[in-house]
Amino acid sequence: MENEYFFSYEDLAVPSGFDYNIRLQRLSNYEIALKYYTREVNNFDGEIVELRPIILTNNKNLYLQYRHVLNEADFYLFCSNKLSGYNGIVREDYGGEAFQHFLNIKSGKYNFAYQYRKFNFWDEPQTGNSYEYLDDEGWIMSNQIIDN
Repeated sequence: MENEYFFSYEDLAVPSGFDYNIRLQRLSNYEIALKYYTREVNNFDGEIVELRPIILTNNKNLYLQYRHVLNEADFYLFCSNKLSGYNGIVREDYGGEAFQHFLNIKSGKYNFAYQYRKFNFWDEPQTGNSYEYLDDEGWIMSNQIIDN
């Protein structure tokens, strides 16, 4: 039988307006997952406008009882932008990367994966134009676990 797992899912790009900025992190147990879920839902001041997962788990009680809790099959569909009712990860390469990190965390390779994008900005005084370009992007992995 498969061990229970609980992961948080955040897309920090939603409030920032930038392209995807995904964070997946292992939560230590059911109680921590429930606290995390409650805190995230309360941060939305009433209603979650952008439909997105909050918790990823194979715990059937949590999955069946709460909205925005996805199992592995649903998260795969979300990453493929095919989960009905959700705005998935639109860029297919980001969705594939996010799902692969989910599988790596699930298998115990690491406990935390964070997608980052670094931009450089500058103003050109002669024309008055402002420019930006993507300088670097990738994923950072670590063994950090949320346990409070």
